[in-house]
Amino acid sequence: VDKGREAGLSVPNWVVKAAIRLIRNSVRQTAGFDIRNLSPIAHADSTFIPALFVAGEQDDFILPHHSQRIYERYGGDKNLILVEGDHNSPRPKFLFDSVGIFLQNYLQIPIDWSLPVNPNYMGLPPWYIQARGGGHGTAGQDDSYYDAMQQILTLSGNPELDVGMTAARQQEVEASLAAMLGHRGGAGTGGGGGGAV
Repeated sequence: VDKGREAGLSVPNWVVKAAIRLIRNSVRQTAGFDIRNLSPIAHADSTFIPALFVAGEQDDFILPHHSQRIYERYGGDKNLILVEGDHNSPRPKFLFDSVGIFLQNYLQIPIDWSLPVNPNYMGLPPWYIQARGGGHGTAGQDDSYYDAMQQILTLSGNPELDVGMTAARQQEVEASLAAMLGHRGGAGTGGGGGGAV
């Protein structure tokens, strides 16, 4: 809501309140707690389960300092990884490697259960390729990995759709939302391409 307001959009308060009330009631019925009582930082110093915090350095949706503050107060074993990019940026290979090492160490997952990451890494997690029919979980299958990648990119017709939301796609969505809410021309950009948030 705040990001929309910063971009010049306005949504009636009653719409925002109704949406929050629906979410709050859904969580209360499903999980048995009130979202208004949530404060992760309030309990961080008494939590001892190993934790891995990841934040995008340019994330303007969940600001990196939120992760940093919780990390600093966290009582258990902890790691913090700051990655290049924003909230929707593809993550670098080293992050997937770090997550794999973290899970192997703390969940005691045998190393032979891990999926190989091809040297031709294209911003996709290894399980994404397997879900699309590429690779079989054994190292050395570079050709099948590459073939699967080509198939994915060919089937979609748009490689950007397979690696997350790009900045251009985000601007397109924002412009569509602005038009839907009666703010023609995007979020204050004067054109039809939407504004960067």
